[in-house]
Amino acid sequence: MDPGFRARVRAGDEAAFGVLFREHGTAVYNHCFRLTGDWSVAEDCASLVFLEAWRLREKVEPVPGLRYEGTTTDRAGRTGRAFSLDSDHGGLPNRKTLIVDPADGRIVDEEETLTETAGRLGVPIPSVISYTVYLEADTRPAPGR
Repeated sequence: MDPGFRARVRAGDEAAFGVLFREHGTAVYNHCFRLTGDWSVAEDCASLVFLEAWRLREKVEPVPGLRYEGTTTDRAGRTGRAFSLDSDHGGLPNRKTLIVDPADGRIVDEEETLTETAGRLGVPIPSVISYTVYLEADTRPAPGR
């Protein structure tokens, strides 16, 4: 989120909050529906999320270092929004990137990239050191069974 836009939301700019709702309302609703399995309860849940977001808008701080990298296509050909965070957890400097489905907020991929030299390992920078793709399982019975 653009820092200027975030400041407008935090300051109580209703038009900016309306943009926030239009851009994320469907994803919040879909997530609530996945959790509850009920259309009506999901509507109430999504409404409560945005009411709380409005009520707490001055108190919410962004996660330090979390960046929105833009829209991308994952290795399964799906379009998603990428968010990344640099870390040195585990002893190697790396960037963890999540690709999120904009329609429902589900994580579809996660990637870990080496961002600095790994010393004697001689791995070129940047190098993907971990990648996970989350695909939907087909649980229908096999034909003829």
